[in-house]
Amino acid sequence: MKYMSKKLFVTVGIVLIILILIALVVKLGLDSPRVNYRDNQRKSALSATSIALELYFNEHGQYPGNDDLRVEMTEGQSCVTAQGEGNLFDVIGMGLRTDSDVERDYKYGVNKPQPDKYVLMATFDSEDRIPEDDLDGNIFGCDCNGLNYCLGKFKDMDI
Repeated sequence: MKYMSKKLFVTVGIVLIILILIALVVKLGLDSPRVNYRDNQRKSALSATSIALELYFNEHGQYPGNDDLRVEMTEGQSCVTAQGEGNLFDVIGMGLRTDSDVERDYKYGVNKPQPDKYVLMATFDSEDRIPEDDLDGNIFGCDCNGLNYCLGKFKDMDI
């Protein structure tokens, strides 16, 4: 009887270890496609926003600034959220677009007083997924280093 309970205990322990290992493999295996999906989604959102900003510029002769947005932008210090009512996505007609990670906002920075240059920013999950056209440095208040992917439009401007 003692031998049977010891064997049962060892068998249950082995089964638990195998289940834990399977759970870890599944978790690690599913995270990579999710990261790729979210980062691709962020890149696509910034590309679509860039196109919408160019259409806005063609119609208004400048990119959205203080007069157009609900927030006050201070040159060189403001990298404001692009999401929400009265913010960038709303003003350029893209609706209330949000990042799939609720802790992260898309950001928008613009030069002043005549907004003819801009930067868009999204924070990626993986530095390996950041595209080669990424801008680096602090641009119009947006910290474009590390996991922050930035793209923008700069006419005759050195950053």
